[in-house]
Amino acid sequence: MQHFDIKKEMDQVSHSDIARYLKSRQWIKNQNGEDGLLDCYEKENAIIDLLVDESLPSYRDRLRHTVLSLAHYEERRKEDLFSDIINSKTFTFRVKANTSSHKIRLDDSISLRQSVKKVFLASAHSTLMPVINIERMNKKDPVAFADNLYDDQTEAASYIANFRVPVTTYDELSSDLVIDTLITGLKMTKKTIEEDTLPGKSQYPELSKHGISRQFLENLKGFELENSKVSATEIEIIKVKNEPPLKFSFEKQDFEFISDFCSLLSSESEESDSEIKGVVTGVDSPDTEAGGTVRLRTPIEGEVKTVKIRLDKSDYDKVAGFYGKLRSGHKKPAEIVFKGLLRKRRRAIEMVDVSSITLPDF
Repeated sequence: MQHFDIKKEMDQVSHSDIARYLKSRQWIKNQNGEDGLLDCYEKENAIIDLLVDESLPSYRDRLRHTVLSLAHYEERRKEDLFSDIINSKTFTFRVKANTSSHKIRLDDSISLRQSVKKVFLASAHSTLMPVINIERMNKKDPVAFADNLYDDQTEAASYIANFRVPVTTYDELSSDLVIDTLITGLKMTKKTIEEDTLPGKSQYPELSKHGISRQFLENLKGFELENSKVSATEIEIIKVKNEPPLKFSFEKQDFEFISDFCSLLSSESEESDSEIKGVVTGVDSPDTEAGGTVRLRTPIEGEVKTVKIRLDKSDYDKVAGFYGKLRSGHKKPAEIVFKGLLRKRRRAIEMVDVSSITLPDF
């Protein structure tokens, strides 16, 4: 067995790596340290002193003694503890495919890895400058960040891809911020899918602040693995070792929505300012503070169809209140006029950015 030389191995470790490990093991930083010189962490009445002044000649020796003290307290082999400290210098990004054969085609595998890198590249650009359409993904720090990703061994063949993201700080960028932007972008994408209504242009600035860009969505679409008969693609992100991963699952219909979203941002979808008139057949608002959606039966190109109309809180409350009075009073359906941006998607017609609503008199 190869001898483990902790003095030599400690050259790879800094005080920030040890601090990150301590936080992941629920050690709490207290107020007894000395600014710029020493940090103190405590847990269950035990105290660890962590030297943070790299200019001191004893810096490396003090870090080594800190690691040995930790190993003694946690009753662990110093080799295992050192391995966890090194691993705490990376985030984990995993992709798992739900497929009956437990295999994916080689072209899908290659495409996935390219898409992962570009999703991270888009998130890195959005971290520096959040815009809905990134003209060129070639800024120095985001490119350097994406080039530092590496593909790790998968665990017991559970994952088709297991990426490591080094914890690094660049001139204007840190990997912590990029991971946060990526997570926020995935959460916002899932939220938009669940609402099942493509956002209006007035919402683009807010979306971009939450990590959404056309380039992010186009490359997230690459996770679909179209040639491998995958029912769903799952993403796991581990920010802190020993904590449960953040999980995101995208099914076939989710990727169809993402494709529609990409077309919208590429100005390829059919949309126009329109006035429509019809009967409301239903209202829905999972979050009353954020507004809601109404369904309207109206003639579209000579055929009666259902249009989903996204409304802000005040407009939604007005229409929902009118709809409720009709139903409670057992009155005949009455037509409402909406003006806004009408969009035709592959499976739906919807209206957003509503500019006016005309309710009939009772």
